[in-house]
Amino acid sequence: MTHDPAASRSLNNQAVMLHMAGEAADAIRAYEAALAEDPDNATALNNLGYLLSQQGDWAGAEARYRAALEIEPGKASALANLGAARAAQGALDEGRALMAEAVSADPASAAAWDGLGRLALVAGDLPAAERGLREALALDGPADGTDGGPNRGGGAGRMVTLGAVVGAQGRTAEAAAILEQAVAIAPEDAAAWRQLGVMRFVRQDLGAATEALREALRLAPADAPARRHLGLALLARGRAAEAEAEFARLLDHAPGDWESRTDLAILRLDRGDAASAAALLDGSDAASGADDRARFYHAVAQDLAGDRAAARPRLAAMIEAAGPYAARAARYVEDRP
Repeated sequence: MTHDPAASRSLNNQAVMLHMAGEAADAIRAYEAALAEDPDNATALNNLGYLLSQQGDWAGAEARYRAALEIEPGKASALANLGAARAAQGALDEGRALMAEAVSADPASAAAWDGLGRLALVAGDLPAAERGLREALALDGPADGTDGGPNRGGGAGRMVTLGAVVGAQGRTAEAAAILEQAVAIAPEDAAAWRQLGVMRFVRQDLGAATEALREALRLAPADAPARRHLGLALLARGRAAEAEAEFARLLDHAPGDWESRTDLAILRLDRGDAASAAALLDGSDAASGADDRARFYHAVAQDLAGDRAAARPRLAAMIEAAGPYAARAARYVEDRP
């Protein structure tokens, strides 16, 4: 069979456009057509592997990446993609090593530096994560970039991750400044506004945190972490009724969020509505997402609502189990014999 590398490149370009448009099935056919024209088209192999990885076909993805690397052993994008695939399947150390190879093969690849940083973050290596993300931003800038295939640029999302990494190392003022840049670049990015609000909350800049979190929720009303932090910020500002309303709205979107469910129950206990608090926490003994905090406050709410027959055995069991709320349960029983 006669191969036509020029036709293969053209078909790969068509496949990339289909891939970026979300037409996965048509993109696969176009990539395969490109490879039929030229089986040694390493770029088409790499791009097809990336699409297959997005569909969860890790074996198929790895086979294409490895085939691309047999043709072009130093192809940075294939090394980076293979590293990401290995890490996604639990081989984190191997993934990081492959990503480091990608950076060595092409130190100007923003995607490889970004991948190296993100895998370092997964491994808990915050300084390495910061370095990788900063190198990627220095190469790519805040705008999205491409890797000769489907869009893999970082954009504001890369800055949001960098802000979180910097904040996690205790440099919260620097982190907030990075996140302010992110929302300036992408004012419609709800995740950027949420992370900025969280960082401001950590810094106890409660008014500014409230503003940022409200903007995040304007853009993404179902964003449970943003609504939870808005509730916490309002509570810290002494606006308990508004905080309670936000926690109630959160549970409309995320009824299984037991941490926020418990927060709302505590607010209702504080205003003397023990029966409503107890009802909120019904099922905490069996719910997979509930913890000892939820169970403790459920028992307290039952007790204060007058259902001692249900509450006292639960408190006694908590004391006997010697878990994290055993001491608090013991003090509660001692104070209210």
